Amino acid sequence: MKIDREISHPAHSLPHHKLKLEYSEVPFDCHGCKEAGIGLRYKCQLCKYELHKACGAVQPTVMHPFYKKCTFNFYYQSPDRNLRVCDACGTDILGFVYHCVCRDLDLHPCCVNLPQVLDDGNNVLYLSKSISGPCLHCGGKGSGPGWAYKSQSKTYNLHVSCVKKLLVESWLASYFNVDKNKVRELHTKIPSLSGTSRSNPRAKGDNMKKYLQMAGGAVQLVVSAILGDPTAIIAGVLKGFISKGETISATSGQTLAGGKGANQAACGGKLRYPTYFLGQVGEDAHGKLVSQALEDSGVKLDHLNTVSGTPTGHAVVMLQSDGQNSIIIVGGTNMCSWPEVLPNEDLELVKNAGIVLLQREIPDFVNDQVAKAARSAGVPVILDAGGMDTPIPHELLSSVDIFSPNETELARLTGMPTENFEQICQAVAKFHEMGIKQVLLKLGDKGSALFVEGEDPIKQPIIKAKKVLDTTGAGDTFTAAFAVAHVEGKSKAECLRFAAAAASLCVQAKGAIPSMPVRESVSDLLQAL
Repeated sequence: MKIDREISHPAHSLPHHKLKLEYSEVPFDCHGCKEAGIGLRYKCQLCKYELHKACGAVQPTVMHPFYKKCTFNFYYQSPDRNLRVCDACGTDILGFVYHCVCRDLDLHPCCVNLPQVLDDGNNVLYLSKSISGPCLHCGGKGSGPGWAYKSQSKTYNLHVSCVKKLLVESWLASYFNVDKNKVRELHTKIPSLSGTSRSNPRAKGDNMKKYLQMAGGAVQLVVSAILGDPTAIIAGVLKGFISKGETISATSGQTLAGGKGANQAACGGKLRYPTYFLGQVGEDAHGKLVSQALEDSGVKLDHLNTVSGTPTGHAVVMLQSDGQNSIIIVGGTNMCSWPEVLPNEDLELVKNAGIVLLQREIPDFVNDQVAKAARSAGVPVILDAGGMDTPIPHELLSSVDIFSPNETELARLTGMPTENFEQICQAVAKFHEMGIKQVLLKLGDKGSALFVEGEDPIKQPIIKAKKVLDTTGAGDTFTAAFAVAHVEGKSKAECLRFAAAAASLCVQAKGAIPSMPVRESVSDLLQAL
């Protein structure tokens, strides 16, 4: 879906007062729904008027899958001027609202847009009208105060209302007047979940610690969604839970270049295939870091654009001692400040490429232009499913030659189970029906598989690593290495094996780009097998 980067809004109709989409690392108060927010917002360039992205893009009417026979009409305030409560989050309606007359229901714009599925690769939570198990915070069951997120196993349950309450109580309100120099303090604070242990009273010792760590990942997902921007920087869990107001120290910390597009480009460069990076960064330290890392990896930066006024896209990676990670993505220049139409010189580069790799950490309309340009010139396109969890436009998929999800992304995008290989094959068939001829599936510690329509799947087991330090860039390394082998004319089975070897080497070092192997290392590993 195309994102309008500058709008005029009827609720702020002063002459020449345009609202521009930008990224905020500091919490703000939305003038539309009167709720708190962080991340993407529409802000007036002449005054302090601010709106959630959802409040800036309201529609006259919407429908919601929870209420299939209801039509919700948009109002700037409660239609009968009486005090109303949002049926999703349980908080008061103070401004913008979607109201259903037939069932007398009310929803905040951000609540209408809450993702049905939250997935960070380690936790998958599903939005529900109610929960059957105890809430991680209040311990309540049943219909409770509004909607909730719950895990498939029903182990983790969180009322949307409880998380909003925790946000306000723990840090959000106190940071509205934060000094911008102290913004980074937000990275080390999360809401307290006091009483969490009572929601799983049988967990003890190490089991309790593991339970709290996993629950912490679930909390991160829900907090991020409720704030109005799934990519906003929010609190993290490093080793167990952090109590309210507590600041902890990690055992170590690094600032490293990364991002799916940059990772895949760097991998291509390190594997000594001529690689160009088409993208943009901000005029900040992160932008310089990414540019230098790409250049050091052998990537050509002739088509890397520097954008003023928007931070470089980046991520907070929380690495646990067993090498597993949780990642929070900040869109920045990845999601904002793109031209409506890409320059001809960029599209000409695409048309003359050997292969094009795309991912979903940039807007779909940018990917669509690149994919169409590649298709028109007969250049194969690989689309990595990682990034945004919104449905992929059919128009984009129609220009893709190889679609590459992981197992969790496959389940989310198809709505089908993927617990065994038979179910995986059925889910992949759904993409074949949509016109995708090839699906390159990453299966984590179960390896990978290439599904070509009309042919038997080709399976590739993992090449076991001597040690696993960090899995952050493994998927990107796999996809990029497969692309390099593909454009070099290797067979499908050889492409999978080459990619598996590269990924095996990647997980043995920390960081995404720094851990990516050079071609000699991959060749040596394959010869040693």
